[in-house]
Amino acid sequence: MRLILTVALLCWTSQAWAVNKCTGKDGAVSFQDAPCSTASQTQETVRVRNQGTISSAGSYGLAHLDMTGSAEQRLHRGMAALETLSDLSLDCKIKLQVYGPKDQTLDVCQRFVTHHKAWFDPATQALSELSKDGSWAAENGRAIQRANQFIAKINENSEFILLRMRASR
Repeated sequence: MRLILTVALLCWTSQAWAVNKCTGKDGAVSFQDAPCSTASQTQETVRVRNQGTISSAGSYGLAHLDMTGSAEQRLHRGMAALETLSDLSLDCKIKLQVYGPKDQTLDVCQRFVTHHKAWFDPATQALSELSKDGSWAAENGRAIQRANQFIAKINENSEFILLRMRASR
């Protein structure tokens, strides 16, 4: 099991599940996999389209992240994907720190690996393309900065995860 997870961690590729974008009455935006609360003013489900799955992605019901649509839709989908990956990578890192590479930890880390495969490349590529438009980038500077923070956290946690998994072999 450890070898499978290590190989999966070393072979980062990309795929995803649906996420809800919730906009509160105060204009605050959040992303979550549960439906938005009744206090939310609007809800948009980040849509995914099934273009096949890779390795164990199917066991989590993952499909390729749909990065089509308007710039705003692509921004929200990319941000939702990166925020989710950041949370999953942190969960895996904490489990490894607390429990070490045991079965329950490996399941959590496999979930992160699978989601990384589903979302990272499509999300970062879409946000990179959007950022090439100078006026769009100026209007969405805060979102771009937040995306970069998510990417940095994902990479930091991934580095720890890889090192910890290599050490456990």
